[in-house]
Amino acid sequence: MKRFLLCLSMCCFVYLSGAQNVHAQRGYGWEKCFGTAMNTESANDICYASDAGVYAVVGYQMNYKMMIPSAYISIIDPNGNLLWSGTYNGPNNDRTCIAYSVAAYWDRYEGEMFLVTGTIQNDDGQDIFLVKYKWDRTSLTKVWEKTCLGGSSLKAAYKIALVGYWYAPHFVITGETDNNKMCLLEVYANNGDIYGTVYTMDQRGISSSVGYGVVELDRAHFYVCGKAVLADGNKQAFWIHVQNQGGWWTRWMGPNYFGGPNEDIGYAITKGPYAGSTAIAGKYGSSPTNSDYWLLTLDSNGRKDGTNSRTWGDANLNEELHSIEQTYYRDYIVAGRADLDPDQYNYHYNVYLAGVGSSGSMQWSRYFGGLQNAGFGLNSLLSFVRATGTNQYIGIATGMVPGTIGVGDVYVVRYAQY
Repeated sequence: MKRFLLCLSMCCFVYLSGAQNVHAQRGYGWEKCFGTAMNTESANDICYASDAGVYAVVGYQMNYKMMIPSAYISIIDPNGNLLWSGTYNGPNNDRTCIAYSVAAYWDRYEGEMFLVTGTIQNDDGQDIFLVKYKWDRTSLTKVWEKTCLGGSSLKAAYKIALVGYWYAPHFVITGETDNNKMCLLEVYANNGDIYGTVYTMDQRGISSSVGYGVVELDRAHFYVCGKAVLADGNKQAFWIHVQNQGGWWTRWMGPNYFGGPNEDIGYAITKGPYAGSTAIAGKYGSSPTNSDYWLLTLDSNGRKDGTNSRTWGDANLNEELHSIEQTYYRDYIVAGRADLDPDQYNYHYNVYLAGVGSSGSMQWSRYFGGLQNAGFGLNSLLSFVRATGTNQYIGIATGMVPGTIGVGDVYVVRYAQY
């Protein structure tokens, strides 16, 4: 287990993962588990609704009687109390669904709203679903649902992000298509209608691509990151700048590729609201069983800034970052996971949190979970660890088994960093 390094400033963090035999660790406030008996609950994303003061966590629940995964949604208060949980299986309650991402916004007339997106298995294959919920302080109520968002050619949505309030609250979603290309679509929160066309990265020399992270620059410009398989077989992280001009997507810059001869992925991207640099968090894979934490900062031309970019980690371990947030001091909070079994895929993960300076300097780091955690899901590559919140409150969500209540549970830790 890696040891705590001294933090340069005071922060407080909330973690959501899965756990068993979790031991008390210096600095945290509380820890709790959520789940159901005989089922596996797994979390892929978390968001903080500041107006309502609650966290929403989404993922899937595997029912071992039916063997059909359901999208799983939970609402948790800042003290770690489970306020509500439920599942989603499509309009007729009979479909395989996995929720990959959630976003929140405040409607001045209706209150707190959540948009949950992911993958649904329809008769013609996988499609994207999007469900809007209203939170009334005690439960979630479904407002509307879309089960073939963007058309049948889109199969998965891995990230949804709020992109402003011009005209009406709207969101941008990134994921992949049936022919394994990155997709990007913008939807209105009031009715789920798509704004403009669906953008697909279809460039010569790319056999496949996936969009994992997206962030807004302004009301028409977006950054997207993910993984692209190039013509020579290299799997590299990509970054792309696209623009929505009157409903038509155009490539503004890129894509730019980063990485080496093995699998490298950009899982999350942020454009600092406090005059910080654009930064991508992901993994740098040096071998099939060894990857390192990877943080890239980009210059004004969208190229890798080698001065502030860095990789770090232990030899012979699988380590990766899935989320990045910028602090008020232009530093970064990164979240990820590490497989603690050297040189093999046992999915024996710990949750990882670290502070990185704006110049790329490591400030502090911490692992959570204990040696008995196992962090695998239906698709281990998509069992994310995500962060949300502000400099004071950061949430992390990931799917892990075995559990303390059922076969696998959601595990919550609130941690104060000094």
